[in-house]
Formats: sequence, structure tokens, C-alpha cells
Amino acid sequence: MAYVYRHRRLDKNEIFYIGIGSDNKGKYSRAYSKDNRNKHWDNLIKLTEYQVEIISEDWLTWEEACEKEKFWIRFYGRVDLKTGSLVNMTDGGDGNLNPSYETREKISSRYYPVGKENPKYRIPLSEDHKKKVSQNHHDVSGKNNPMYGSIGGFFGKKHKDSSKIKCSLAKIKKIQHLETGLIFNSQNEAALYFKISPSLITLYKKQGKFILLKT
Repeated sequence: MAYVYRHRRLDKNEIFYIGIGSDNKGKYSRAYSKDNRNKHWDNLIKLTEYQVEIISEDWLTWEEACEKEKFWIRFYGRVDLKTGSLVNMTDGGDGNLNPSYETREKISSRYYPVGKENPKYRIPLSEDHKKKVSQNHHDVSGKNNPMYGSIGGFFGKKHKDSSKIKCSLAKIKKIQHLETGLIFNSQNEAALYFKISPSLITLYKKQGKFILLKT
């Protein structure tokens, strides 16, 4: 079961954060945790004491909690969108995204700066080079396939439709960016959103900046 909570800064008696949690009844551990908060939340609690308030009328399903989170974020408004007092960086609702343009650009530039000063910078491949690579990978003879000629290799065989569906679903793994709370349907989607290489997403998962979500 889930619940909705808010954080109130005591120096101004003002609500500055709305969140949802799901854990054992009566513990509300996420509401009281200081882990995996965004930098604005971290900076604010250095300035003032704050109070945790559980605002759910009752224990909720996760879907109900998401809807109430979205409602309260709209109600109080967000600092980064200049609509209110909250340091939330999304509109809530289990990945309902709406980061400000400035927030998105800052994240993108910090993770993957543009230009030759970037150690990951690569000169784009020529069209001729791309064509050669494509031909090598799609050689109908199969000789460029790493499994060509191997015993037990699957090359040349066909998957059943049910197997294709299972393989496709197995590859769908949602990930969450902990600093912003943004949720993406895949690693590639996150990379595209932040304008970075998918390989960097893999690195940031190891560093704890992104986490895989259960599907």
C-alpha cells in the first residue's frame, strides 16, 4: 500500500516538497528518509529544520498515490517552473515528466558536455564508412556473423512469434534517474532525453545515479 507525504520548512512555515512512498504500514520510511533527494532539497534542509506530514486520508494503491501526488504538486506549484514553493523537479505520478528546460539542459551538459573538450568526443563517421559497416553486419552469406559456423549457433534459424514477444519484453527495463526522479522505459530513452551516450547510462547505473525498476 502507498501514501502521500509533504515536507514543511519551519523557518517560513511553507510546504517545499511532495512525495509518495510504499512500505510497511505505520513506518513511512520514505517520507523520513534523506537519501536520493534532489540537490535543491538537500540545499534547503541545510538552511532550516523541516517537518514531515503524511497527507493521505487512508492507505492507497500506488496508482491512487500517484494521482494525489500530481494533484498536490499542481496545488503548491514548483520553484523551477516559477509556479510555487516546491523543489520537486517533475510533476509527479510515477514518472510523469515535466522538468524545466533549464533543468534538462544542466543535466545534459553536466553528463555529456558538447565539443572536442569532451573526452568522449568522436568525429562522426563518413557516409561511406557507415555503408561499409552496414554491409558487413548484414552480409547475407552470414560469414560476418560471430556465430557463423559454430556448433549450436542460432544463425539461420527462426524464432517463434511467442519467443520474439518474450525476448522483446525481457529487454524492456525501466530505469529511474535518482536526482530528478525521472523514469524512462529504457536505457536508450534516458540517453536520448539527456543527450548522452547509452554507454554513459551504464556507467551512471554503476555509480548509483540511475537504478533499474521492477516491471
